[in-house]
Amino acid sequence: MPRGVEVTESHTESDSFLFFLNHLDEPVTLELRRAGTDALSGRTLAGGDMVRLDAAGVLMLRSRPTTERH
Repeated sequence: MPRGVEVTESHTESDSFLFFLNHLDEPVTLELRRAGTDALSGRTLAGGDMVRLDAAGVLMLRSRPTTERH
C-alpha cells in the first residue's frame, strides 16, 4: 500500500470488507489484490484493477470471505 493509506478488514458470516482510507492531502493510486464490489458506488472491481483514491478518500471493497490478508 502507498504511504498514508490505511487498510483494515472486517468480516460477517457472508461477506468480507476491506476498508482503504487515504489519510493524505493528495490522491493515490493502488492496485487491488482482491476482486469485489465497491460497497459505496456498486462498481464491480477485479483483482489487479488500479483504483484512485482522492485526497482523504475511502474505498469499501465487499467480497466473499477469504483467509488471504492484505
